[in-house]
Amino acid sequence: MPIPWEQHLRLVAFSPEGGLVVSLPLTEAAFRVGSDPGCRLHLESEEILPHHATLEYAEDRWMLSSVDRAHPVLLQQTPVLEPTPVGTSAKISVGPYRLRFQTAGLSPDILARLPHPPPLLTHFNPRGTVVQGRSSTIYEAFDTGLQRTVAFRVLHPENQASPKDALQFIRDAWVQGQIPHPGVPPVFALGLDPHGRLFSATGFVEGRTLHQLLYPAQNRETLPSLSEFLLTFLKLCDCLGFAHSRGFLHCALHPSAVTVGHFGETSVLGWMHARRLGPGDDPAPPAFLPPVTPYSAPELASGSFEEIGPATDIYALGGILHHMLALAPPVSASDPETLLEQILTNAICSLEETAKHPPPHWPLGRIPPNLAASARKALASDPAERHKTVAELRVEVAASLAVLHLDSSKTSSNPFPLWKWK
Repeated sequence: MPIPWEQHLRLVAFSPEGGLVVSLPLTEAAFRVGSDPGCRLHLESEEILPHHATLEYAEDRWMLSSVDRAHPVLLQQTPVLEPTPVGTSAKISVGPYRLRFQTAGLSPDILARLPHPPPLLTHFNPRGTVVQGRSSTIYEAFDTGLQRTVAFRVLHPENQASPKDALQFIRDAWVQGQIPHPGVPPVFALGLDPHGRLFSATGFVEGRTLHQLLYPAQNRETLPSLSEFLLTFLKLCDCLGFAHSRGFLHCALHPSAVTVGHFGETSVLGWMHARRLGPGDDPAPPAFLPPVTPYSAPELASGSFEEIGPATDIYALGGILHHMLALAPPVSASDPETLLEQILTNAICSLEETAKHPPPHWPLGRIPPNLAASARKALASDPAERHKTVAELRVEVAASLAVLHLDSSKTSSNPFPLWKWK
């Protein structure tokens, strides 16, 4: 029989080491706890009797009782010698195991991070799967309330049972919500869906990744002009500069984390590794660094937490600018060890070498020298030698783009090309 208490309430058992043993939905009026396999909550231990305790729902509350007073279950470290009412904050011990009540499998401290009570929203109708991840799935969903398409991300049940994964999921939405910029998909909702799954609903991003645009032959795309790339770069700078002003570093910027829409709208994704700049509340500061990519700054690649700062994102921007110019990443290696060595030794591919065989998108077969200088400075091994702020780098690239337009106007009737995909 369904229990008319909190929706999605579960009883969760943890091992002495803190690992999750079992998570049971409380959909029965009474069940036994013990080492007998026939018990609803079966726990293996020499300290636990075949039938050790009983949990029963009566008179609008749960009652806990010990079967043998000589081996009582503990409630708040106190032996339960008589049937005793328990609430959602109860701390129950059965032998070496810890039992806790959780709503939708979420611990009270994590549940406190959600709106209270957690919204059980039913007006998001998932459609097709967009991304199937390790810990969550992102669906394209339709918001029936406002008649729009959203990205509906759902945490997998096994990950929802992990406090670490659940808190990281909440933090991802929290970080995006702290950066209200057109380049960061807005967060519309965070809560529990009708099945008790933790979800977030954000703006649905359409378009192509910058990675796809930089490798047109691989993705059957038309190569954008250098002006188009640089216009995207300026928007990227605007987004990262705004994030820095709000106290957040991206720390994992690379072309696959940037999406460009059909009208040139530019979105930055992948904020799960974002770090807080300076003091401030953070639900779950990342304890590990993102995977190393050709756009990772030396201090990031080497794991030097204390050196990570705005210059770390500036290095990534420099790597993307280099890729836009050379149509190749700043460093290139076939294995992680070589990649790390190239980053730490600043073995950046030379744009001067690229100029000997200019890429097809270089107007007049050359680029303004200031653009190459800007990329080199942003990619300096020493953070102190890079641009001081994203705005400083942006100003330099904007000036070079103006020169590029001026040069192009001498040979083209349309010096300001538009995004022209279909």
